[in-house]
Amino acid sequence: MKQNPNTLLLLLLLLTVTLTTATSSTEPLFSTAAQTLTNSNFLSMSLTLRLASSSLPSTTSATIFVPSDTAFRRHGPLPLSLLQYHIIPSKIPLHYLTSLPISTPLPTLLPNSSLIITTSSLSHHHHHHHHHFSINNVTVSTTPLFENPSLLILSLHDFFNSSSLYLPEPESLRRILRSNNCSLTAVFLENLLPELTVGAKITVFAPPDEAVRNVAILKKHVVLGLIRWRDLIRFPDDARLKTLFDGFDIRVSVFPRRRLLNGVNIIVPDMYRDEFVVVHRVGGLLDSGTELVK
Repeated sequence: MKQNPNTLLLLLLLLTVTLTTATSSTEPLFSTAAQTLTNSNFLSMSLTLRLASSSLPSTTSATIFVPSDTAFRRHGPLPLSLLQYHIIPSKIPLHYLTSLPISTPLPTLLPNSSLIITTSSLSHHHHHHHHHFSINNVTVSTTPLFENPSLLILSLHDFFNSSSLYLPEPESLRRILRSNNCSLTAVFLENLLPELTVGAKITVFAPPDEAVRNVAILKKHVVLGLIRWRDLIRFPDDARLKTLFDGFDIRVSVFPRRRLLNGVNIIVPDMYRDEFVVVHRVGGLLDSGTELVK
């Protein structure tokens, strides 16, 4: 890949900025940002920055990408790691940022994690100001919420997602369930998730569609809390998992190389996982009747 000279310049700029500012305090910068966001009605991000400012690495200038309040309602709060992924530790002038070539990496406050430019004004031939500009495939507004010599604040309609960080993505969850013959589980979860308290974590044991007699029975396949495969294999023999179906437990049976749940095999452990949901594909219904005699 031929390095664009601009890209190298930018990386050098970021590097020198980061190195020279390691000692100075950052808090005024982020409190300015938080105040501005309160004034512009980006309250969730404003609150997030206020709470996190003392935990953020120090920098004397920054470019901050701000998801809308709607995005916060959809995904829940921004964990610190993900907040860092929305901050570039130097102020990049807007005209420069929007003219960087596609796939230019932008180092963030999150170690080893860069944002990637996915569309830029270079990909268009017309140079008017309202062109589409996106990073990590999320549209970035080219009208700054705030700009001064050390700070640029731009708004987003969604969170940036990093492959190294798990964020719930209803699309990919739905796609994985459907492509693994678990469409009914997908439908069930779409109705269930809005009913759960915000930030609730669940583990789902997804059976094949043909085994499901009616969707309501899938309450017996959902347990509160995240139980990944590596957690599941630590359970002792005969451990019980309480499900969302009142009075129905799942019994874990331990064998040398496998685990059975009410006598049913786990076909694909950790078939899907993010911060809020883990899905294991199981071979059939967990209430086949035989295993329920305690």
